[in-house]
Amino acid sequence: MRTPGQVIASLLLAACFALVVVFVSSYQGERQENRPEIIQMQFDLLEGKDYVINGQPMYLAAFQNRVLFPLLLTNLTRLDVLDANDAFLLLRLATTALALWVVYWAARGFGSVSAKLAAAAMLLVAYGLICTFGYNWEHPTDMLDVMFMAGMVWATATHRGILLLLIALAAAANRESAAFGGVLWAFCYGFNERWRPNWGELGRSFLLIALPYAVVLGLRYLFGGARAVVNETQLITAFTSFEKELNALIDYTSPFNWLALGAAMFVPPVVWVVSNWRTMYPIQRRLVYASAVLTFITFWFGILSELRIFLPIFVILVLTAVWNESARMERTAVTVAPLR
Repeated sequence: MRTPGQVIASLLLAACFALVVVFVSSYQGERQENRPEIIQMQFDLLEGKDYVINGQPMYLAAFQNRVLFPLLLTNLTRLDVLDANDAFLLLRLATTALALWVVYWAARGFGSVSAKLAAAAMLLVAYGLICTFGYNWEHPTDMLDVMFMAGMVWATATHRGILLLLIALAAAANRESAAFGGVLWAFCYGFNERWRPNWGELGRSFLLIALPYAVVLGLRYLFGGARAVVNETQLITAFTSFEKELNALIDYTSPFNWLALGAAMFVPPVVWVVSNWRTMYPIQRRLVYASAVLTFITFWFGILSELRIFLPIFVILVLTAVWNESARMERTAVTVAPLR
Protein backbone atom coordinates (compact mmCIF):
# COMPACT_ATOMS: atom_id res chain seq x y z
CA MET A 1 0.00 0.00 0.00
CA ARG A 2 1.33 3.43 -0.97
CA THR A 3 1.02 5.96 1.84
CA PRO A 4 0.82 9.74 1.31
CA GLY A 5 4.22 10.02 2.95
CA GLN A 6 5.78 7.70 0.39
CA VAL A 7 4.21 9.62 -2.47
CA ILE A 8 5.44 12.96 -1.09
CA ALA A 9 8.95 11.58 -0.46
CA SER A 10 9.16 10.18 -3.99
CA LEU A 11 8.00 13.50 -5.46
CA LEU A 12 10.62 15.40 -3.45
CA LEU A 13 13.37 13.05 -4.61
CA ALA A 14 12.22 13.29 -8.22
CA ALA A 15 12.12 17.09 -8.01
CA CYS A 16 15.63 17.28 -6.51
CA PHE A 17 17.14 14.95 -9.10
CA ALA A 18 15.28 16.76 -11.88
CA LEU A 19 16.64 20.13 -10.77
CA VAL A 20 20.21 18.88 -11.06
CA VAL A 21 19.60 17.11 -14.37
CA VAL A 22 17.94 20.13 -16.00
CA PHE A 23 20.59 22.49 -14.61
CA VAL A 24 23.35 20.43 -16.26
CA SER A 25 21.31 20.08 -19.44
CA SER A 26 20.52 23.79 -19.69
CA TYR A 27 24.03 25.15 -19.21
CA GLN A 28 26.30 22.49 -20.68
CA GLY A 29 28.42 23.72 -23.59
CA GLU A 30 26.53 26.14 -25.82
CA ARG A 31 23.05 24.97 -24.90
CA GLN A 32 22.00 28.23 -23.30
CA GLU A 33 23.00 30.17 -26.43
CA ASN A 34 21.26 27.65 -28.70
CA ARG A 35 18.04 27.42 -26.68
CA PRO A 36 16.14 30.07 -28.70
CA GLU A 37 16.57 27.87 -31.79
CA ILE A 38 15.25 24.81 -29.95
CA ILE A 39 12.28 26.75 -28.56
CA GLN A 40 11.36 28.11 -31.99
CA MET A 41 11.75 24.62 -33.41
CA GLN A 42 8.96 23.41 -31.11
CA PHE A 43 6.54 25.94 -32.61
CA ASP A 44 7.72 25.22 -36.16
CA LEU A 45 7.15 21.49 -35.73
CA LEU A 46 3.47 22.07 -35.09
CA GLU A 47 3.20 24.03 -38.34
CA GLY A 48 5.33 21.67 -40.44
CA LYS A 49 7.85 24.41 -41.18
CA ASP A 50 11.59 24.25 -41.68
CA TYR A 51 13.49 25.32 -38.58
CA VAL A 52 16.93 26.74 -37.89
CA ILE A 53 19.64 24.74 -36.10
CA ASN A 54 23.13 26.17 -35.71
CA GLY A 55 22.12 28.98 -37.98
CA GLN A 56 21.20 26.66 -40.85
CA PRO A 57 17.71 25.80 -42.13
CA MET A 58 16.77 22.19 -41.49
CA TYR A 59 13.86 19.82 -41.82
CA LEU A 60 13.69 16.24 -40.49
CA ALA A 61 10.57 14.27 -41.31
CA ALA A 62 11.28 11.92 -38.39
CA PHE A 63 10.66 14.78 -35.96
CA GLN A 64 7.16 15.61 -37.18
CA ASN A 65 5.39 13.20 -34.82
CA ARG A 66 7.25 14.57 -31.78
CA VAL A 67 4.50 16.99 -30.90
CA LEU A 68 3.70 16.26 -27.27
CA PHE A 69 6.21 18.68 -25.77
CA PRO A 70 5.53 21.37 -28.42
CA LEU A 71 1.80 21.17 -27.69
CA LEU A 72 2.44 21.54 -23.96
CA LEU A 73 4.78 24.47 -24.59
CA THR A 74 2.36 26.20 -26.94
CA ASN A 75 -0.52 25.96 -24.51
CA LEU A 76 1.59 27.09 -21.57
CA THR A 77 2.82 30.20 -23.40
CA ARG A 78 -0.74 31.08 -24.40
CA LEU A 79 -1.52 31.68 -20.74
CA ASP A 80 0.63 34.84 -21.00
CA VAL A 81 2.15 34.18 -17.59
CA LEU A 82 5.61 33.07 -18.73
CA ASP A 83 7.64 33.93 -21.79
CA ALA A 84 8.71 31.10 -24.10
CA ASN A 85 12.12 30.64 -22.46
CA ASP A 86 10.73 30.38 -18.91
CA ALA A 87 7.90 28.14 -20.06
CA PHE A 88 10.41 25.87 -21.81
CA LEU A 89 12.57 25.56 -18.68
CA LEU A 90 9.55 24.97 -16.46
CA LEU A 91 8.31 22.19 -18.74
CA ARG A 92 11.79 20.66 -18.85
CA LEU A 93 11.80 20.56 -15.05
CA ALA A 94 8.27 19.17 -14.88
CA THR A 95 8.78 16.47 -17.52
CA THR A 96 12.12 15.41 -16.01
CA ALA A 97 10.62 15.15 -12.52
CA LEU A 98 7.64 13.24 -13.91
CA ALA A 99 9.90 10.85 -15.81
CA LEU A 100 11.99 10.09 -12.73
CA TRP A 101 8.86 9.73 -10.60
CA VAL A 102 7.45 7.21 -13.08
CA VAL A 103 10.74 5.30 -12.96
CA TYR A 104 10.41 5.16 -9.17
CA TRP A 105 6.84 3.84 -9.22
CA ALA A 106 7.53 1.47 -12.10
CA ALA A 107 10.22 -0.09 -9.92
CA ARG A 108 7.92 -0.19 -6.89
CA GLY A 109 5.27 -1.73 -9.14
CA PHE A 110 7.25 -4.95 -9.40
CA GLY A 111 5.97 -5.70 -5.91
CA SER A 112 9.02 -6.60 -3.88
CA VAL A 113 11.15 -3.55 -4.71
CA SER A 114 11.75 -1.36 -1.67
CA ALA A 115 11.56 2.42 -1.61
CA LYS A 116 15.36 2.62 -1.31
CA LEU A 117 15.97 0.40 -4.33
CA ALA A 118 13.40 2.36 -6.34
CA ALA A 119 15.16 5.59 -5.34
CA ALA A 120 18.43 4.01 -6.51
CA ALA A 121 16.81 3.34 -9.88
CA MET A 122 15.70 6.97 -10.07
CA LEU A 123 19.21 8.19 -9.19
CA LEU A 124 20.84 5.89 -11.75
CA VAL A 125 18.49 7.09 -14.48
CA ALA A 126 19.28 10.71 -13.56
CA TYR A 127 22.97 9.85 -13.85
CA GLY A 128 22.38 8.26 -17.24
CA LEU A 129 20.51 11.32 -18.48
CA ILE A 130 23.45 13.55 -17.61
CA CYS A 131 25.76 11.27 -19.61
CA THR A 132 23.68 12.01 -22.73
CA PHE A 133 24.28 15.77 -22.66
CA GLY A 134 27.41 15.65 -24.80
CA TYR A 135 26.11 17.90 -27.57
CA ASN A 136 25.04 21.51 -27.76
CA TRP A 137 21.28 21.26 -28.29
CA GLU A 138 18.51 20.17 -25.95
CA HIS A 139 16.00 17.54 -27.03
CA PRO A 140 12.86 17.90 -24.89
CA THR A 141 11.59 14.50 -26.06
CA ASP A 142 14.26 12.67 -24.05
CA MET A 143 12.67 12.99 -20.63
CA LEU A 144 9.28 11.90 -21.90
CA ASP A 145 10.99 8.99 -23.65
CA VAL A 146 12.26 7.81 -20.26
CA MET A 147 8.79 8.14 -18.75
CA PHE A 148 7.03 6.18 -21.47
CA MET A 149 9.66 3.44 -21.57
CA ALA A 150 9.49 2.96 -17.79
CA GLY A 151 5.73 2.55 -18.09
CA MET A 152 6.11 0.08 -20.95
CA VAL A 153 8.63 -2.04 -19.06
CA TRP A 154 6.30 -2.23 -16.06
CA ALA A 155 3.23 -3.01 -18.19
CA THR A 156 5.15 -5.76 -19.99
CA ALA A 157 6.61 -7.30 -16.85
CA THR A 158 3.18 -7.40 -15.20
CA HIS A 159 1.49 -8.77 -18.35
CA ARG A 160 -0.82 -5.82 -18.96
CA GLY A 161 -1.16 -5.85 -22.73
CA ILE A 162 -3.97 -3.31 -23.06
CA LEU A 163 -2.18 -0.84 -20.80
CA LEU A 164 1.04 -1.38 -22.76
CA LEU A 165 -0.79 -0.54 -25.97
CA LEU A 166 -2.30 2.62 -24.48
CA ILE A 167 1.12 3.79 -23.23
CA ALA A 168 2.67 3.05 -26.62
CA LEU A 169 -0.05 4.96 -28.48
CA ALA A 170 0.52 7.98 -26.24
CA ALA A 171 4.28 7.63 -26.66
CA ALA A 172 3.86 7.87 -30.44
CA ALA A 173 3.35 11.62 -29.96
CA ASN A 174 6.82 11.82 -28.46
CA ARG A 175 9.13 9.45 -30.33
CA GLU A 176 8.97 6.45 -32.63
CA SER A 177 10.45 4.35 -29.79
CA ALA A 178 6.76 3.86 -28.95
CA ALA A 179 7.01 0.72 -31.11
CA PHE A 180 9.58 -0.79 -28.72
CA GLY A 181 6.79 -2.04 -26.47
CA GLY A 182 5.96 -4.71 -29.02
CA VAL A 183 9.54 -5.94 -28.98
CA LEU A 184 9.43 -6.24 -25.19
CA TRP A 185 6.18 -8.22 -25.39
CA ALA A 186 7.56 -10.52 -28.10
CA PHE A 187 10.60 -11.47 -26.05
CA CYS A 188 8.72 -11.90 -22.79
CA TYR A 189 5.67 -13.81 -24.06
CA GLY A 190 6.14 -14.61 -27.76
CA PHE A 191 8.19 -17.75 -27.11
CA ASN A 192 7.94 -20.59 -24.60
CA GLU A 193 10.74 -21.76 -22.31
CA ARG A 194 12.32 -23.63 -25.25
CA TRP A 195 12.06 -20.56 -27.49
CA ARG A 196 9.35 -22.07 -29.65
CA PRO A 197 6.97 -19.43 -31.02
CA ASN A 198 3.68 -18.65 -29.34
CA TRP A 199 1.86 -17.33 -32.39
CA GLY A 200 -0.96 -15.69 -30.48
CA GLU A 201 1.40 -13.60 -28.38
CA LEU A 202 3.57 -12.85 -31.40
CA GLY A 203 0.45 -11.56 -33.13
CA ARG A 204 -0.17 -9.25 -30.19
CA SER A 205 3.46 -8.14 -30.40
CA PHE A 206 3.00 -7.27 -34.06
CA LEU A 207 0.00 -5.12 -33.20
CA LEU A 208 1.95 -3.47 -30.38
CA ILE A 209 4.56 -2.48 -32.95
CA ALA A 210 2.32 -1.70 -35.92
CA LEU A 211 -0.40 0.35 -34.23
CA PRO A 212 1.90 2.84 -32.44
CA TYR A 213 4.02 3.23 -35.56
CA ALA A 214 0.88 3.84 -37.60
CA VAL A 215 0.05 6.63 -35.15
CA VAL A 216 3.61 7.94 -35.61
CA LEU A 217 3.11 8.15 -39.36
CA GLY A 218 -0.36 9.63 -38.94
CA LEU A 219 0.99 12.38 -36.70
CA ARG A 220 3.78 13.10 -39.14
CA TYR A 221 1.26 13.56 -41.91
CA LEU A 222 -1.09 15.58 -39.69
CA PHE A 223 1.59 18.05 -38.56
CA GLY A 224 4.01 17.85 -41.47
CA GLY A 225 1.96 17.08 -44.53
CA ALA A 226 2.92 14.73 -47.35
CA ARG A 227 6.64 15.51 -47.20
CA ALA A 228 6.79 14.10 -43.66
CA VAL A 229 5.78 10.59 -44.77
CA VAL A 230 7.95 10.18 -47.86
CA ASN A 231 10.69 7.56 -48.22
CA GLU A 232 13.03 9.49 -45.92
CA THR A 233 10.59 9.60 -43.04
CA GLN A 234 12.82 7.13 -41.16
CA LEU A 235 16.41 7.37 -42.34
CA ILE A 236 18.91 4.54 -41.96
CA THR A 237 21.91 6.44 -40.63
CA ALA A 238 24.15 3.61 -39.40
CA PHE A 239 26.84 3.74 -42.07
CA THR A 240 27.22 7.49 -42.43
CA SER A 241 26.88 8.07 -38.69
CA PHE A 242 29.36 5.36 -37.69
CA GLU A 243 32.03 6.56 -40.10
CA LYS A 244 31.62 10.19 -39.08
CA GLU A 245 31.66 9.47 -35.35
CA LEU A 246 34.64 7.10 -35.67
CA ASN A 247 36.61 9.76 -37.51
CA ALA A 248 35.75 12.26 -34.80
CA LEU A 249 37.13 9.90 -32.16
CA ILE A 250 40.36 9.50 -34.12
CA ASP A 251 40.81 13.20 -34.91
CA TYR A 252 39.91 14.63 -31.50
CA THR A 253 41.25 12.49 -28.68
CA SER A 254 39.50 13.32 -25.42
CA PRO A 255 38.41 11.41 -22.31
CA PHE A 256 35.03 13.14 -22.62
CA ASN A 257 34.08 11.86 -26.07
CA TRP A 258 30.79 10.10 -26.83
CA LEU A 259 32.32 6.63 -26.57
CA ALA A 260 33.73 7.27 -23.09
CA LEU A 261 30.47 8.83 -21.93
CA GLY A 262 28.54 5.89 -23.40
CA ALA A 263 30.72 3.48 -21.46
CA ALA A 264 30.29 5.53 -18.28
CA MET A 265 26.54 5.49 -18.85
CA PHE A 266 26.08 1.79 -19.47
CA VAL A 267 28.76 0.13 -17.35
CA PRO A 268 26.85 0.52 -14.03
CA PRO A 269 23.56 -1.11 -15.11
CA VAL A 270 25.33 -3.74 -17.25
CA VAL A 271 27.63 -4.73 -14.39
CA TRP A 272 24.62 -4.87 -12.08
CA VAL A 273 22.74 -7.12 -14.49
CA VAL A 274 25.70 -9.38 -15.22
CA SER A 275 26.65 -9.79 -11.57
CA ASN A 276 23.16 -11.12 -10.78
CA TRP A 277 22.61 -13.01 -14.03
CA ARG A 278 22.44 -16.44 -12.40
CA THR A 279 19.69 -15.36 -10.04
CA MET A 280 17.51 -13.76 -12.69
CA TYR A 281 14.05 -15.04 -13.47
CA PRO A 282 13.45 -16.01 -17.12
CA ILE A 283 11.31 -12.94 -17.81
CA GLN A 284 14.05 -10.67 -16.46
CA ARG A 285 16.60 -12.28 -18.75
CA ARG A 286 14.22 -11.85 -21.66
CA LEU A 287 13.96 -8.15 -20.94
CA VAL A 288 17.76 -7.99 -21.19
CA TYR A 289 17.67 -9.89 -24.49
CA ALA A 290 15.08 -7.43 -25.76
CA SER A 291 17.34 -4.53 -24.78
CA ALA A 292 20.16 -6.06 -26.85
CA VAL A 293 17.92 -6.31 -29.93
CA LEU A 294 16.68 -2.76 -29.40
CA THR A 295 20.30 -1.59 -29.22
CA PHE A 296 20.90 -3.13 -32.64
CA ILE A 297 17.75 -1.53 -34.06
CA THR A 298 18.65 1.86 -32.59
CA PHE A 299 22.12 1.65 -34.10
CA TRP A 300 20.66 1.53 -37.61
CA PHE A 301 18.39 4.56 -37.22
CA GLY A 302 20.28 6.83 -34.83
CA ILE A 303 23.37 8.99 -34.53
CA LEU A 304 25.81 7.23 -32.22
CA SER A 305 27.24 10.35 -30.59
CA GLU A 306 23.74 11.33 -29.44
CA LEU A 307 23.58 8.89 -26.56
CA ARG A 308 20.02 9.96 -25.83
CA ILE A 309 18.83 7.51 -28.49
CA PHE A 310 19.87 4.69 -26.17
CA LEU A 311 17.83 5.93 -23.20
CA PRO A 312 15.05 3.33 -23.70
CA ILE A 313 17.63 0.53 -23.51
CA PHE A 314 19.18 2.14 -20.44
CA VAL A 315 15.81 2.31 -18.67
CA ILE A 316 15.11 -1.36 -19.42
CA LEU A 317 18.45 -2.41 -17.92
CA VAL A 318 18.07 -0.25 -14.81
CA LEU A 319 14.55 -1.44 -14.01
CA THR A 320 15.46 -5.08 -14.67
CA ALA A 321 18.52 -4.80 -12.44
CA VAL A 322 16.52 -3.25 -9.59
CA TRP A 323 13.72 -5.80 -9.93
CA ASN A 324 16.16 -8.69 -9.82
CA GLU A 325 18.16 -7.20 -6.95
CA SER A 326 15.04 -7.03 -4.82
CA ALA A 327 14.11 -10.64 -5.58
CA ARG A 328 17.68 -11.78 -4.95
CA MET A 329 17.77 -10.04 -1.59
CA GLU A 330 14.52 -11.73 -0.60
CA ARG A 331 15.83 -15.17 -1.53
CA THR A 332 19.10 -14.72 0.36
CA ALA A 333 17.67 -13.06 3.45
CA VAL A 334 18.33 -14.77 6.76
CA THR A 335 16.48 -14.38 10.01
CA VAL A 336 18.66 -13.23 12.86
CA ALA A 337 17.58 -14.06 16.39
CA PRO A 338 17.10 -10.97 18.55
CA LEU A 339 19.69 -10.22 21.19
CA ARG A 340 18.78 -11.03 24.74
